[in-house]
Amino acid sequence: PLDGYWFSLDAGLEKDLIQKEEDNKERIRILLDRYGVLLKPMLAKEPAPSQWKNLFRTMRIMELSGELISGYFFTDLPGPQFTDQEHLKWFNDFQPGNELWWINSCDPVSLAGLDTSLKKTLPERRPGNWTVYKGIYPILIARKDGSDLQFTENFSGDTDEVRDFFYFLLNRAGSSSRQIRISTINNKDIGVSPYTEKLVLSGFRKNYKCLILDKIY
Repeated sequence: PLDGYWFSLDAGLEKDLIQKEEDNKERIRILLDRYGVLLKPMLAKEPAPSQWKNLFRTMRIMELSGELISGYFFTDLPGPQFTDQEHLKWFNDFQPGNELWWINSCDPVSLAGLDTSLKKTLPERRPGNWTVYKGIYPILIARKDGSDLQFTENFSGDTDEVRDFFYFLLNRAGSSSRQIRISTINNKDIGVSPYTEKLVLSGFRKNYKCLILDKIY
């Protein structure tokens, strides 16, 4: 509503160090609420201000103030790790169950594709890749939205256990797929896979080159 030329008085000026540290602390608290524990590979996919190299100094300061604890809490994850008393208690009290759940490889909390020892057991960080868990153990890796399956050594062999996952893929919000077409299972053609007949009994139908699960309307 006023005439003239205007500009911000602090344009081009960096924030003072105290404000930078406060901003970093808030980023760390948000990330800790998401992951429960922070380490370098886990922050590799975050925007630059939230990556390890920009937050490590602040995490050490928060450790000295007693807000964070550093240690080696998980043997499969490399380097120094940071958490707080609340999450450490949760990890110590955690009792794994046998519930079935799954996660997309591009989910922010997924460790898929990150530089950890789990990289060999988890699928590539791509939108069509999923990991199905029973409790804390991965039992199925599904690539290309189910086209390529890999049952792990933790899988019981009962394909009925993972049936809900396949129906989830077909009926999830935003999905336009009408079918799941499985082409390979544990790097074998469906014609020679021992899981083929089990999946047929679980609701799939078989044609000459793939297993098909149709969407139910």
